[in-house]
Amino acid sequence: MKTKKIGLAMIALLLMLTTACTHQKNVVKMGPCRAGDAWGYANKRGKVAIDLQYHETHGFSEGLALVKVSGKYGYIDKNGDYVIQPQFSRAHSFCEDVATAAVKGR
Repeated sequence: MKTKKIGLAMIALLLMLTTACTHQKNVVKMGPCRAGDAWGYANKRGKVAIDLQYHETHGFSEGLALVKVSGKYGYIDKNGDYVIQPQFSRAHSFCEDVATAAVKGR
């Protein structure tokens, strides 16, 4: 029963963080794109701006994007440079300068 309450509390927290991120700072005007199984980012004209090299990509939030490569999540900037190296088994985008992430499921 305690585990269920903790799980519900975590879901509520994630929902609050998600809805709190309606205003974005450091807006990057690129979106995820893919060719085959490789993902990268394209600018608003559809031109690839960050090479197709990731297994999974997410939109930019607060100037950083969550990407997955070799089974681990990390964060890149608008140039495709790692700001936080891939090391997480699970992760979420930044909101209000905070992101949740887990190492080895913790």
